Amino acid sequence: MKCFIHMDKEAIAVCKTCGKAMCAECSAYSNHSGICPECRKVQFEKERNSCMVKKKELKEEIFWCKVKAILLFWLLLIPVIVNVLKILNRKNQIKEIDERISILSKEIDKLEIALQNKGAAFI
Repeated sequence: MKCFIHMDKEAIAVCKTCGKAMCAECSAYSNHSGICPECRKVQFEKERNSCMVKKKELKEEIFWCKVKAILLFWLLLIPVIVNVLKILNRKNQIKEIDERISILSKEIDKLEIALQNKGAAFI
């Protein structure tokens, strides 16, 4: 029996997948696993296609993970920014209140002195 690819060479095996005869050189393509080069090529093409599909799926998953991460970042960052602005605003309000308390305390002190002096002239 002759090899289906190399018609001048004697076959040493038959492909387990398609049943075609193959020579030693053809058998070597699949490390003498009993699969002819054509069937091996089909196996590699199927595996490559499967890998390409998986790669596409992984890239899409990465894309959506990035989108989710960005959205979560902004959803969390906005409340942080709002609260920081509230803190700064409240600190300014406290500063203004402290200034008013200081002014009122001085005025109260003046009035207390005036009242202790029983109506002496207000300064």
